[in-house]
Amino acid sequence: MATRRGAAEENRRLRGTYVAGNVVPKPVYEPQREPRRVPLERPERRSGEEQLPLFDFRRGIDLAALAMLVAALGVTIFVMIQYLSVSARIVELDKAISNLTTQYEALRDSNENKLAEIADEVDLNEVYEIAVGRLGMVYPKDNQIITYQYEGEGYVRQYAAIPTASLETQTLLQEALDRLFRK
Repeated sequence: MATRRGAAEENRRLRGTYVAGNVVPKPVYEPQREPRRVPLERPERRSGEEQLPLFDFRRGIDLAALAMLVAALGVTIFVMIQYLSVSARIVELDKAISNLTTQYEALRDSNENKLAEIADEVDLNEVYEIAVGRLGMVYPKDNQIITYQYEGEGYVRQYAAIPTASLETQTLLQEALDRLFRK
């Protein structure tokens, strides 16, 4: 067994060398010594003298600290009241949204049911026969359909003026009107 001095010398010798393999000896360390603690000197109590405590609770709190404490308490209470009122308003709005969503779904279901009833009552073949037979309506031919690009808002107004058409479109329109009135 190595002595303390021998272990320290062994550590110094092994520090600069590299040992390969899995049986590397662990260096022996000297135990660390704890520093000596010096006790704090306390002042001696003199007999007959009253020792003052670290904080005199009988003296109370000064006015500035009291004002700051009251202000902080007031701000805290104000913020809490505002938070509770906002929270209550959010709960109300959630309930209102829920009620409106329920009403919307009920109206949508009602509209879908009415639309289904109307679709069941209307016979499209009968409408076609009336339009073609009695009223003389026909499907337009390819040369009778005039398309134009509408540059405006997101929807087309039904009675708004049609933009000026190109010369080719105007001639097609004139020919269609002439054929219509020649009959």
